[in-house]
Amino acid sequence: MSKTSTFLAAASSAALLAVSPLMASENEHEKMDYSTSVEKTYSTSDSHSKGGHGSSWGYQGSMGPAHWGELSKEYRLCKDGLMQSPIDFNHAFDAQRINLDLNYQAAQLEIENNGHTVKVSYPEGSYLSFSGQRYKLLQFHFHSPSEHTEGGNFHPMEIHFVHQADDGTLAVIGVFVDEGGENLALSEIWDHLPKHTSNKQKVSKEVINAYDMIPKDVGYYRYMGSLTTPPCSEGVNWFVMNQPIQASKAQIDAFTAIMEGNNRPAQPVNHRLVVDLL
Repeated sequence: MSKTSTFLAAASSAALLAVSPLMASENEHEKMDYSTSVEKTYSTSDSHSKGGHGSSWGYQGSMGPAHWGELSKEYRLCKDGLMQSPIDFNHAFDAQRINLDLNYQAAQLEIENNGHTVKVSYPEGSYLSFSGQRYKLLQFHFHSPSEHTEGGNFHPMEIHFVHQADDGTLAVIGVFVDEGGENLALSEIWDHLPKHTSNKQKVSKEVINAYDMIPKDVGYYRYMGSLTTPPCSEGVNWFVMNQPIQASKAQIDAFTAIMEGNNRPAQPVNHRLVVDLL
């Protein structure tokens, strides 16, 4: 059964989707195959989960975020890009409202520890729509602590729901996770958390719905950014909910026991417009 919800956010479609003249001139040649970027970014590797043995990039030392742009020519935007993510939400502006429509189907759990995060893949049939375009839900994954910050403050975790349109452009919904009561939707996933780097595992008896992990009837931050991991591709539509969901201390500890510190630091906002519906 599908579940549909409409969120309203303060945003100006034209302003948010437009790139400043400076950014356009610097990044016009950086148009990429986003499907390839997503595949490379979230493919299985053996680097960051505890007990990993290293890969082409990571979160610590010479392989960490400060050096991503030097590790490969494909990663140059990590160093030189002007629309990078994550960012700190310390300034935001009101603008014209637009609709963000979610239509997520229940799905069989398909989970993996790819060495950089724990990722849950999603089958065809679930999507979000905004500004007249539909974006298919591909997967969601977890970071601890949060990648986006509010006034320099981190949340214990952040979930990213990654969507892609038919033309390859990406839209990501971010959801902060704070410590509180047990989260039943997460429990369905946490019962099968892979402790070591692994290939995708289908759990035939476990059905989940990503919709249950999105806070309802809240506003969100809206801006144009990038993937938060190499190759740091830009042109990503970001929607980060401004109210968190909760998870118990035991649930948060269960994730950080497997993977902790898989967050890129906040990047300069530069000339981008960031809006927030309070």
